[in-house]
Amino acid sequence: MDAALASAIAQGRTLWPGVALAADELARYLDEHGIAAEILEARPADLYLAAACAHQDPAAIAAFERTYLTQVRAYVARLDLSDEQIDEVRQGLRIKLLADRPPRITGYKGTGPLGAWVRVAAVRVALDLLGSASRLQGRSEEGMLAGHFSEEGLPEAELLRARYRPVLEAAAERAIRALGDRDKAILRYHYIEGLNAEAIAVIYRVNRSSAARWLAEIRQQLLQSVQKELALEIRVSPSELRSLAAVVGEQMRLSIRRILGDAA
Repeated sequence: MDAALASAIAQGRTLWPGVALAADELARYLDEHGIAAEILEARPADLYLAAACAHQDPAAIAAFERTYLTQVRAYVARLDLSDEQIDEVRQGLRIKLLADRPPRITGYKGTGPLGAWVRVAAVRVALDLLGSASRLQGRSEEGMLAGHFSEEGLPEAELLRARYRPVLEAAAERAIRALGDRDKAILRYHYIEGLNAEAIAVIYRVNRSSAARWLAEIRQQLLQSVQKELALEIRVSPSELRSLAAVVGEQMRLSIRRILGDAA
């Protein structure tokens, strides 16, 4: 960590001239928020700026506003907001990320670019402003995968769930971890951030149908992967496999929240 810390300080001061965050302050920020050395090595300048903003460094706050808050219009372009609404979103971000106690900038953990993280925050503020957050939530997380199956109420499902839980959990985890970075991010937006296809489309600057198709394809990929592994690892009858499929959706939801939530 010492080498990563020294490199982050050097890169941060180069990229953000005038922002003077001490090494012990950055180290404390990383420790308080559970950020490992490898994450710091991947996003040194971003984490340096975030930590300095959390420390209420005036130069850091000015740099953050200059670099990111000026991009709010682009972040929420697909929502077609008025100039006044854009200003409200910008002000809402300023308050939430920089002025709250503690400032929400501390939620940035370096798992992706700081700009992408701010984009998500901007979309959420915009949706709240429009009063349509609940409408854009779409189907609940409980229904996205579990709702794919029609046999959920089969009598033998609970027995099979208990009998094969370890195998099911392991298969779900392997399937999730095998996904690409974009697919993991999309699942995180949906399950952890609570966004639906329309909101995800705003983040990726695509139309809603594309985002909805991505979600469906990721779902299908996960389900097929888990079902294939279950068929290979456990010896059950076709009817039992169909019944077991009834609990795959719920387990997948729990695994997504555990694995991707921990990484957020």
